[in-house]
Amino acid sequence: MRLVLVILILLKIKTKKLYAKNIEFLETEPQQHFDEIHIFSDKVANLDINLSKKSIAKKLNLNFIHYDKINHLDCIINTTSNYDVLNNAFTKLNLDGKIIEASWYGEKVAKLNLGNEFHSKRLKLISSQVSNIPLHVQKKHNYKSRLKLAINALNDNKLMVLINSTSKFENLEKDYISILKDKNIIIHAIKY
Repeated sequence: MRLVLVILILLKIKTKKLYAKNIEFLETEPQQHFDEIHIFSDKVANLDINLSKKSIAKKLNLNFIHYDKINHLDCIINTTSNYDVLNNAFTKLNLDGKIIEASWYGEKVAKLNLGNEFHSKRLKLISSQVSNIPLHVQKKHNYKSRLKLAINALNDNKLMVLINSTSKFENLEKDYISILKDKNIIIHAIKY
C-alpha cells in the first residue's frame, strides 16, 4: 500500500540547515531576512495547547511549550487555521517579529487585529502560499527542484511518528469531516 500525506502540520526539525531551507519557500521577503531567521533556528519549539502532542514533540527532539506560557518570540509559524490564534500570536512577538501563516482558511472570513502590537512592534504577516515559487528564488529553484527539496526534507524516518491517523481512500469522503475536526491528528495518511 502506498501512503499519501494529505494534512501536514509544519513542524521543524532541530537543524539549522533544514529550518532555513524550509523558511526559504515560506518567506516572501528579500534574501537578507533569511540570515535573521537562520540565527534563531536553533531555538525551534513546538507551541501548542494540546498536551497530547508533547510525546510526539519529544520523539522529534523538539521542546514542547504550552502556547499560553510563552512570549517574546521572533517568529511564529501558524498552522491552526484559527483566526483567534493568529490574532493572539501578534501579542507574543518581539519587535520586528514575523508570523508565517501556513494555514489554509478556505472561505473563512474573520477580523484581524492590525492595530496595537501589529504597528507598534512593526510585525510582519507573511503568507506561505506554496503553489508559486517566490520571485527571489526563481533563479535558484523551479517546481521540480523545490519538490525534490521537500521530498528530501521529509526523507527522515523520525517523521513517521507524525502520521497518527489513516484511512482507506475509498472511505475518505465518509471520514473527511471527522479527520478535520480531530484536534489530535497531526498528519493523516490515505491508504490506497
